[in-house]
Amino acid sequence: LNKKISNGSGFDIASARSDKPILYKQENGSRKINPVSFYPKFSNQLYLVWLGNKKGTEQSIKWYRRHIHPTINEINSITNITNEIW
Repeated sequence: LNKKISNGSGFDIASARSDKPILYKQENGSRKINPVSFYPKFSNQLYLVWLGNKKGTEQSIKWYRRHIHPTINEINSITNITNEIW
C-alpha cells in the first residue's frame, strides 16, 4: 500500500509499528526489517525532542533526491558505522 500512495521508503511506518529499535534496509526492491537490541554506552544520552513541526515527507524526499547525491564510499561508510554499533 505504501508504494501505491507514497514515494517514501516506508521506514516511518515500520518504525511506528515496532516496539523495539529496528534496522531497516531496502535491497533489490524488497524491504528488510530486523528488530535489534540497541543499548550502546551512550544510550542514556539519546533524546527525542518533538518540535511540534512535522516535515512533509514527500517534499523532503524530492528535495533530497534533487540536491544530495551520496557516493558509494559515503554509503558504505554509513553502513559500516551502523554495523559497528550493532
